[in-house]
Amino acid sequence: GMVTFERSGLEANKWSIVSAPVSGQSIKEFIENTANDIRENATVTPKRYAVGYYDDSRSDGSKWVYFTADDIVTNTLTFEKGQSYIISRATNGSVTFTGTLETNDVSVLVGADQWNAVGNPYTAYLPINNNSDVNFIQQNLSKFDPVNVGVYVWDNGQNKYVPKTLLDTEISLTVGQGFFVKTASGVSSIDFKENQRLSDGTGVQTFSRQTTTDPVIQVLATQDGVEVETKINFLNNVSKGLDPGYDIGNFDGSSFDIFSHLVESSEGKDFTIQSLPNSDYENLVIPLGIKSEANKEVKISVGTENLPEGTKVFIEDKETGDFVQLDGGKVYAFKTSEKLSRIGRFYIHTKDVSIDKEDFYNVDIFKSNKQEITIAGIQGIEDVKVKLFSVLGVEVYNESMKGGPKLIIQPKLLGVGVYIVHLEIEGKIINKKVIFE
Repeated sequence: GMVTFERSGLEANKWSIVSAPVSGQSIKEFIENTANDIRENATVTPKRYAVGYYDDSRSDGSKWVYFTADDIVTNTLTFEKGQSYIISRATNGSVTFTGTLETNDVSVLVGADQWNAVGNPYTAYLPINNNSDVNFIQQNLSKFDPVNVGVYVWDNGQNKYVPKTLLDTEISLTVGQGFFVKTASGVSSIDFKENQRLSDGTGVQTFSRQTTTDPVIQVLATQDGVEVETKINFLNNVSKGLDPGYDIGNFDGSSFDIFSHLVESSEGKDFTIQSLPNSDYENLVIPLGIKSEANKEVKISVGTENLPEGTKVFIEDKETGDFVQLDGGKVYAFKTSEKLSRIGRFYIHTKDVSIDKEDFYNVDIFKSNKQEITIAGIQGIEDVKVKLFSVLGVEVYNESMKGGPKLIIQPKLLGVGVYIVHLEIEGKIINKKVIFE
């Protein structure tokens, strides 16, 4: 028989991304159902309704396609199985879908190498991950873009779509939940399997990170009461380049966001999650990007877990010259003078302060580019001597200079390898190992 499913909790004039959990619901009847109270825009011709589908092939700003009065002149269109839609009511309330239960596998046609808005087609829960490896991501593992192995769901707190992956704690899609996936080249369909359906909603929408003993840095940015995050994981089985399923790309759909680029071979991709080797912390420089409008105050902070003892997290602001420790509840605040959307200004550094900082000076020595060294914390010191030695003890650089907030050392092109920075300040000596690329 026919089943009616009610999706509650929709707020007035707000958008919700949903999928129809039954088959056969007429779009015309859904829109014209007064109980659904769908918003209308009568200022355009033909009249437009607040029900739409996503088409990534269209230009930015017009990827959501809204149904119009012309579309529902005839009663021929129905909500497609496994596709998600955005819907908005004029008042707080619910929407209902009426049709037959889907009890078979569902294969959804998608665009290759595109973002696709799909959704749970069943009147049941569907595991995203885990569940003894019987889940939506594992089922479609070969079909995801290697940069975006996961599903992207709306997060009200961050006001953006965020990835849920095989790295997360066990979670499921709720009934009627829509989400995004990014497909690989040549992919034409995404599959939902009826034998994965669950009646138990344990873990649904509990999007907390899985308990782990691996080191993690959570970089947070706050603006106008909205807090967004990007994560750096340190694992034993990954590289500094792209590791599909461990490095997760960003969904670029928000005016305020934070992301990182891969330490090696980033190819200009923005990442919400980056996984790096659990070693060599001293030589990691992680490009950090902020997306923001101009004339906005931004606050950056970090949360850390399981970092090696003595390892601290610093942010470098190349525009201001600031080099600030962030962990321990510290915050770096700045105001944007122009619109931000790229990397190049901010970098995250991980440093063992028990090695790099001597009691008599608050000095930091770090590699700020492939063959560039920055020395911070020597302002007001008249005579600073900097030498650079190869691991064989050969002196390859020698310079005396006046200290400042930040000194940048760029030796002539040297071979790839390990070098020792020898810093002498008023008779005191600090040595630091760096690796040139």
